[in-house]
Amino acid sequence: MGMLVGAVLLDLKTWRIPNSYIVLCSITAVFLLMREMGVWGCFIFLGRFLWPILLLYGVYLMGGLGAGDIKLLGVISTLMSSRIIIRLIVMSMVIGAAYGVFRWIKSGQLMLRCREICYQGFRCFHHEEKIHFYALEQGEEEIHFAVCIFIAYIFCICKEGAI
Repeated sequence: MGMLVGAVLLDLKTWRIPNSYIVLCSITAVFLLMREMGVWGCFIFLGRFLWPILLLYGVYLMGGLGAGDIKLLGVISTLMSSRIIIRLIVMSMVIGAAYGVFRWIKSGQLMLRCREICYQGFRCFHHEEKIHFYALEQGEEEIHFAVCIFIAYIFCICKEGAI
């Protein structure tokens, strides 16, 4: 949980999660896994670290997630089971999407954005054009996705009964 709190604070302050922080968290995770499993902990770390990154790489390429957020999920996955990490990823995506829709409602842009999405889908389906992904307009802010991951983490931990 400490890793996530640090990542949230960094994300809120600098709009990014630095690679140096990810490396520090990775060293901590490797140490914990090696203490528990011996040398095999290094191999376990690599496997658990890489699968969420590979899973979410397409979302990163589309601009849906930042690289730091994906690497943070990779580090967290080294210390939790795959089932919980999948739940955490899905819940954080739902929380992020809900927050984005809430911002559209608050700014009075929900209907406009829904029409744009429908229009893009129609053009893609009928004219076989590629969908142009949503681009931020000037003055719009991105979402601090580390906060969404942290909230999803709290929900997952509570569901597992650890708190």
